[in-house]
Amino acid sequence: MSIDNITAKILSESTENAKIITDRAKDEAKAVVEKANQEAAALKEKMQRQAQEDAAELKNRKLSVADLEARKMRLAAKQSVIAKSFDKALEKLETMKKGEYVDFLVKKIKEVSSEASIDGGILYLNKKDKDAIGKEIVEKVNADGKKGAQVTLSEDTIGASGGFVLRSGSVEINSTLETMVGAVREDATSEVVGALFR
Repeated sequence: MSIDNITAKILSESTENAKIITDRAKDEAKAVVEKANQEAAALKEKMQRQAQEDAAELKNRKLSVADLEARKMRLAAKQSVIAKSFDKALEKLETMKKGEYVDFLVKKIKEVSSEASIDGGILYLNKKDKDAIGKEIVEKVNADGKKGAQVTLSEDTIGASGGFVLRSGSVEINSTLETMVGAVREDATSEVVGALFR
């Protein structure tokens, strides 16, 4: 075999080997690229899914917060309406006609005296009521009372919109209009809520 033949054979085998190696490298490169594309697609899908889940969770959190705020606002509005209802009741008591108001206070004084088992005592009114109707109230309360168990009108006054405080010894009964409405408020709030917010 001549050198030319040997060289040709070596060149032919080298070219064949180079082609096989190149083809194998192309196939491996193609497989690596394909795998990288699949991993990238899977990662992209995972990230999109995670982003959707995060967005849904964030949306749910914001909806929960908004719902809580709305409930707080509704509750505050209801409490405001209830407070206004009781303020209106207090206002009606404060603006009763003189005769009705006197009769109301006389009846209330007799009721609390009976409930507390006290006879007589010192009656405290606000300045306006003391000056305008104090004597009339005392006369009406004492009209059917026992001798020696009379209510006397104090020279001192109370800081209330109306009603009275009755003191007998160590017993003090606070029946100011604010206290009366406050006591009714505790008992009647659920009824008021039912009537206002059906």
